[in-house]
Amino acid sequence: MLAHQHTISLWWLALSLITIAIVFFLMRALVRRGYNVEAVMLNSALMLLVSPVSWSHHWVWIPSGSLCCCGIGAPQRRRTRGEPSL
Repeated sequence: MLAHQHTISLWWLALSLITIAIVFFLMRALVRRGYNVEAVMLNSALMLLVSPVSWSHHWVWIPSGSLCCCGIGAPQRRRTRGEPSL
């Protein structure tokens, strides 16, 4: 039983590290384009996913992030000429 729990912990750790690395690059791209709110929402979702303990009051970030991704919760940012789209 102990070996099984150890294997699960190693899998969780490996998948968490991979997820953190992917989100790091996504967040960096968002911040470089000026999408700071979206980067914070992505970070919040990451922490909820990889946390071994998730308190219910932290899940308030999910509706906020959903509204933000739909363009409802944050003012629209106008792109300057020559700025690449995301």
